[in-house]
Amino acid sequence: MENSELKRILETFKVVAVVGLSRQPNKDSNIVAKYLKEQGYRIIPVNPSANEILGEKAYADLL
Repeated sequence: MENSELKRILETFKVVAVVGLSRQPNKDSNIVAKYLKEQGYRIIPVNPSANEILGEKAYADLL
C-alpha cells in the first residue's frame, strides 16, 4: 500500500478496528491504538481474550 493511499484512508475514516490489540501498554499494537485514539479516532479493539482495552469494549472477532 502506498503512503498516499494510507493517508487518504486515515483522513476519510475515523473508526479503526485494531485486530490483535494487546492489553499490554508496551506492545506495539497498544501504542499505535493509543496514539490513534489520542488523535481523535474511535478504535475498536479485537482480541478474543479481553473484555476491554484502552477504555473500549473489546470484541472476540470481526464478525
